[in-house]
Amino acid sequence: DQQRFDTIRELGFDYMDTPNLDRLVREGTTFTNCHISAPSCAPIAPALPAGLLFDLTTGVISGTPTALQAATVHTVTATNVTGSTTATVEITVNPQAPMGLTYDDAAPTYVVGTMITANTAMVGGGDVDTFTVAPALPAGLSLNGTTGEITGTPTAEAPLTAYVVTATNVTGSASATLMITVNPEAPAGLSYADAAPTYLLDVAIAPNAPTSTGGPIDSYSIAPALPAGLALNTTTGMITGTPTALQAATVHTITATNVTGSTTATVEITVNPQAPAGLTYSDLAPTYVVNTAIAPNVATVGGGAVDTFSVSPALPAGLAINGATGEITGTPTATAAAATYTVTATNVTGSTTVDLTITVNPEAVLTITYPTTTALYAMNQAITPNVPTFTGGAPDTWTVAPTLPAGLTINAADGTISGTPTMVTAAATYTITASNVTGSASAMISIEVENPAPCDILYPQASYSFSAGTMITAQTPTVGCGGADSFSIAPPLPAGLLFDTVDGTISGTPAAASASTVYTVTATNTFGSDTTTVTIAVGLDAPAGLDYGVMSVNYVENMAITPLLPTIGGGPVDTWTVAPALPAGLALSGADGEISGTPTAVTAVATYTITASNAAGSATFDLEIEVSTAAPCDLTYSDPAPVYPPGFPITPNVATVGCGGADSFSIAPALPAGLF
Repeated sequence: DQQRFDTIRELGFDYMDTPNLDRLVREGTTFTNCHISAPSCAPIAPALPAGLLFDLTTGVISGTPTALQAATVHTVTATNVTGSTTATVEITVNPQAPMGLTYDDAAPTYVVGTMITANTAMVGGGDVDTFTVAPALPAGLSLNGTTGEITGTPTAEAPLTAYVVTATNVTGSASATLMITVNPEAPAGLSYADAAPTYLLDVAIAPNAPTSTGGPIDSYSIAPALPAGLALNTTTGMITGTPTALQAATVHTITATNVTGSTTATVEITVNPQAPAGLTYSDLAPTYVVNTAIAPNVATVGGGAVDTFSVSPALPAGLAINGATGEITGTPTATAAAATYTVTATNVTGSTTVDLTITVNPEAVLTITYPTTTALYAMNQAITPNVPTFTGGAPDTWTVAPTLPAGLTINAADGTISGTPTMVTAAATYTITASNVTGSASAMISIEVENPAPCDILYPQASYSFSAGTMITAQTPTVGCGGADSFSIAPPLPAGLLFDTVDGTISGTPAAASASTVYTVTATNTFGSDTTTVTIAVGLDAPAGLDYGVMSVNYVENMAITPLLPTIGGGPVDTWTVAPALPAGLALSGADGEISGTPTAVTAVATYTITASNAAGSATFDLEIEVSTAAPCDLTYSDPAPVYPPGFPITPNVATVGCGGADSFSIAPALPAGLF
């Protein structure tokens, strides 16, 4: 066998070409003179390319080359027993042309910055000498010129492009078209300048800008939707706007996307109301009254809605603040001096304050009452204090008008009237006013200051002896202590004597004798009385000094006279007489000697003696009286307007005259001729 293979090799056969070898053996070819050291004895040299056969009988070259061979000159020797001849054949065995070029991925999509999975070429036909591509691959990618493999890391985006790869050998080529896209990197590392912003309702926000790594972003989206009034720019990812609705803290997921992929970031957004601002009240300095419901004090506030209202310090007792509305209501139950109360309106964002100055005054004084409304006090005697009561609020001050009687005072703190009056004061009405800061009430009382009860009543003498008919010297007592408003005496004084009940004076002219008698005089005023005694005796005197004031009078008949009243001294007159009798119509009074009446007859002048008498004697007065006729009056005629015809006798026209009648008549002018 070894010999066979060596022989085959020398003859230029492929050692695997066993069929040809067997044929040569069967044909009985003799290789006796041919061996390795003498290859020139081979029919063709050098041996044909593998896969080609050389027919030793015919010299035909046939077969299928199975190995490449560069151009090689082969010498063919034709031999017989006689001799041989040669010829040369230059044989070249080239590979087949490449064919059926394909790639693992005919339409790959790559990402900038990401190493690609090697894209391996598969090709049939002959071996490829070189691989080429047109146009040039995207930056960062390369084509292995020997294997056709595409590898690398793209460094720039590239749109979908057709790239033609060509596999070439000496024989020919084959091509494949790759549709390659290089996309950007997926976005990455998305974040926002403020990942947990808190915004204020109706206040424009500062734009919230995103940052990211990785590839450029084509669009942004968000879920859930942003609060009303805010917007996401889908191109830039910027969050802008002015929130118009409140929102509790809410996580919003923003997705940044490009053709390659996406990345997300979360932003927790809270929309709070604006802080309250400009808090004020309908009344910043109210004054209230104890036990009087106040008018609600209403709060107004700008800015955001208020969550709670509070006040410090606590409001006066009985008042309350509504924590939701800030309204102050209630009925104060105790006074409170003016004080500052700070009201705070608060929400989640902030607060605003306002100071209220609140005063709670007492109720107005409603009524004041004095237990003694009509007071009678004694001068120089301390009074029982007149203590008032009141309803409503407590008074701060008490005043009185007009000024109280001297010695009396009003306590300005509690209204008590006290003191010791020092002078008599007529009854007067005094208005007492009790006041506090809220209001006042008044009461009226009547006060009179009188002297105290009388004492030490003394007359100039303890006893008197008077003469009847003789005017006495007035005797007026003195009274100590409070003096007297009135006096009385018992028993009654002798006739003719007078007792003054105002000042106790005894005066007059005793009219008759009276035995010595003790008289009790009582001095009285409002507060009491005191007594003293005086002894009086009256002796009898004859009347004396009778006088009528005129010595003679002339009266007119039938005309009432002016009464003529006498004056008389001495003792009291028991009887009055006149002689001779007075003219008719005139009379003498037996009680007091008065002459009065109307004379009824003419009386010649005559002297009349009037006598005033008592048991002790008498007194007389001579009065000359004349009664004259009265002057004529009421003259009338029977015909006051007669009409007479001439030449005829008239009816006498008779005159009548009143009063004293007429002694004679006269006429003017003269009567018409013929009358008389």
